[in-house]
Amino acid sequence: MNRDEQKSKFIQQAKARLDRSEEQIDSTTQGRLCAARREALMVKRRPVWQLPATAFASFVLCAVLVAGLISPTEELPLTVDLFEDMALLSAQEELEMYEDIDLILWLLEEDVENGLG
Repeated sequence: MNRDEQKSKFIQQAKARLDRSEEQIDSTTQGRLCAARREALMVKRRPVWQLPATAFASFVLCAVLVAGLISPTEELPLTVDLFEDMALLSAQEELEMYEDIDLILWLLEEDVENGLG
């Protein structure tokens, strides 16, 4: 017996065994299987064009992200002013000092307006 004959015989035996086991299924299980089959057939299938469109959109998104990571970005020149601003913003005590100065300046302006200064 050659390989094709063995394969054919195996398929026939498997089919016969499955057919016999199908005949032995009780009516409750058969009803459940039929209901599941109907439900599976009623499920809406996705339109054929949606899969390629989704894949294309994903590809474009990845390309844009990669291009954004690879392309050289314009770097801001770091100047002394930038460092001073950063130091100012990070130091809470200095901010309080500037708030106090603002209060003093406002009081001085009020004195000048009221004729006291």
